Amino acid sequence: GIYGTACCGGRMQVVSFSIVVDEALHITTASLPRGITGQPYQAALEAKGGGSSVGRRWSLRSGTLPDALHLTSWRRHPETAHIEGVPARGGRFDVVVQVSSEDGDTDSKPLSIVVVDPLEIAASPIASGLVGKPYSEALTASGGVLPYVWSIQPAALPAGLKLDPTTGTIHGTPLNSGSFSIAVWLSDSAGGTACTVLNLEIGSD
Repeated sequence: GIYGTACCGGRMQVVSFSIVVDEALHITTASLPRGITGQPYQAALEAKGGGSSVGRRWSLRSGTLPDALHLTSWRRHPETAHIEGVPARGGRFDVVVQVSSEDGDTDSKPLSIVVVDPLEIAASPIASGLVGKPYSEALTASGGVLPYVWSIQPAALPAGLKLDPTTGTIHGTPLNSGSFSIAVWLSDSAGGTACTVLNLEIGSD
């Protein structure tokens, strides 16, 4: 800015100045990704504002992280912290993270980590069927985050049978006999996927 004033016998004195206005320190991380038991986990915590990031400190204000996970802050990038490790058990873990600057400015934010078991399709054999007889067999899975979506390789099932993508049930009345190798895919609502190959035997009367 420029400010002028009359002084010293009517002469104008001009003084220039600048004001730097920084935004308040605040955590920008909106949510944390899910974790899977037995698999490496890493999530970034980020903050903006509060002047220089030098000397910034991150901590847990309340709550407990999943077993074997810990909060770390990198000296080279103090504006960012990480939650990392290999979670040992599933569950929902609610925490409040806090960041503070050298001049004493602080901000905190509640966040949650959901840890689930790996998504898996049960490997048990599926029931055999007979041509012309009603057939129904529900595929089963574990882990991941419900709801599931099931799918199969096109034309893998014998004529007369189809797969319900919501329930994972193979049903209908088979029209031809044989041994059928079926590639089955499964996805969950959190983006996890699993695949397996099942054998279905259809006999004739």
